[in-house]
Amino acid sequence: MADETALDYGIDFQWVVHETAAPPLGPDGLDRTRPDVVVVGAGPTGLTLAAGLARFGVRTVVLEAGDTVCQASRASGISDRTFETINRVAPGRGDLLAARSIPTLGSESFFGERLVLSQSPPRAADGTKFAPNNYLPQWHIESGLLEEVERAPGAEVRWQHAVTGAAAGPEEVELTVSTPAGPYRLRAPWVVAADGGRSVVRRSCGLRMNGLAYDVTFVIVDVKVEGPAPTPPPIRRVWFDPHYLPGGLLLRHMSPDGVWRMDFQFPIGSDLDRATEPGAVTALVREHLRAIGHEADEVRPIWISTYQARALSLDRYRHGRVLFAGDAAHLVPIFGGFGLNSSVDDAENLHWKLALVSRGLAGGALLDTYSEERVAAVRRNLDLVTRAAEFMTPTSAESEELRQAALTLAAEGNTLAAGLGRHRPFRPMRYSPSIVCVPDDPPMDGGFRPGERAGRGHLTQASGARCYLPDLFGGALNILVFDHSDAASSLAAVEEAAAAVGAPIRLLRVHPPDGCTDDQCYHDVQGTVAADYGATAGAVYLVRPDGVVAARWPRPGRAELAATLTDMLGDVDRTPEMTIR
Repeated sequence: MADETALDYGIDFQWVVHETAAPPLGPDGLDRTRPDVVVVGAGPTGLTLAAGLARFGVRTVVLEAGDTVCQASRASGISDRTFETINRVAPGRGDLLAARSIPTLGSESFFGERLVLSQSPPRAADGTKFAPNNYLPQWHIESGLLEEVERAPGAEVRWQHAVTGAAAGPEEVELTVSTPAGPYRLRAPWVVAADGGRSVVRRSCGLRMNGLAYDVTFVIVDVKVEGPAPTPPPIRRVWFDPHYLPGGLLLRHMSPDGVWRMDFQFPIGSDLDRATEPGAVTALVREHLRAIGHEADEVRPIWISTYQARALSLDRYRHGRVLFAGDAAHLVPIFGGFGLNSSVDDAENLHWKLALVSRGLAGGALLDTYSEERVAAVRRNLDLVTRAAEFMTPTSAESEELRQAALTLAAEGNTLAAGLGRHRPFRPMRYSPSIVCVPDDPPMDGGFRPGERAGRGHLTQASGARCYLPDLFGGALNILVFDHSDAASSLAAVEEAAAAVGAPIRLLRVHPPDGCTDDQCYHDVQGTVAADYGATAGAVYLVRPDGVVAARWPRPGRAELAATLTDMLGDVDRTPEMTIR
């Protein structure tokens, strides 16, 4: 598919506009390609999912109604976990994106002109290579993932292909698609709806999300500011009740493209049509700049939009052969960075399960664990973020007065009141026991329990290459053997159990820096990884492709390992091991 042109907004990023192309159709208007999976939506969720499926060799078509990647910063608070996820589905891409981002240096909240709360950035986890929270506009995330999907064998992105309907049957799903060249129908065994908060697929299936909607509107602006004043540091700053927006709020942070991101919350009853006019936005931005000592030569909005906070979710994310992910499955208020990061978590959790099921290497019960795990995670996130939303988005005159009273107390030094506006960053959760999170038997002390994210840290190969442990988990089920010279029987049991299943298995031997020189051996030079995992000689961890611990044993036998693997994959015919890209 050729590129037609590029959009240039005068910043350090250009948008490529993609032309459309018609697929091969039969006389009945049915697409002849029949992929394994169709992903509806080429946002961060859909592209993360497509990249992960491609790594497992799944033939995937992505349908996108637009003609280019996101043209707004949108969800620009990126967690370290998201960069790790991207590295697992698209090796090395998370590192490239992280290098473009700006690590967050903390946050400050003001009441009028007075500082009432200052937060230091969260401490980086031991052994990590990424800052906990980072600023990177969504267009970078989508563009980077798109490059990976476009070069992956068996993956295809179709631009200006808008899904207008979906009909799910017991064996396949049929989509109706509209394009500039005319409509067509596409059938596939599996469809993933990643088509956003106004999901056509969700509506076609007759499904509704449940939860809370906040009747408060934000005006969100990406603005290019030119002038002699230096760029402010990358601190998330919030102004409550500034003199240029009485009773309102401004949330501001910086992007690496020289763009200022500003979210204005107007008081209830404001004229939002007037507030979103470019001239009014420019004047408001200039008022803010003057208040912080900037006399800008130029203020040029490049994106103006409105946003209303929603805390909604489907009750289930699997409905037969249609699965829902990202904003199509749930809507999370923007406070705390839960939106994009949680959606990428959906894609990481789903991609390997759907890949194994679609390739006939696992039973359908594996997909049920996607819904169970992610619904629970999203509900936890919604519980956390709605507390912040209730403070940040008062929905009545009475709640506005309560916020003003709390801020007044904070300005007078009441630390408890100041904490009401505290920023709560995205945090992963521990998944509940299931066929993919097997409780310890026998018990193990310390380390990372089943259902938790596996530990981080660095290992060294015999060649001297240094490896970041979370990067090694993508594309396969991983068996970590903490191997010493007296653990030969444990290692043999692992190799026998791995050979008995058809799913991709990667054996990783974590070894002291002596006596092990093969390609599967990774040296734990300081012994810190084994200590973090609470692993003694012969201990084994089974780690899922999404970096979650599935099971662990102090020294398992072949039968224990084989039983866990077969229970996880379900009752399927065993086939030769599939290729990992």
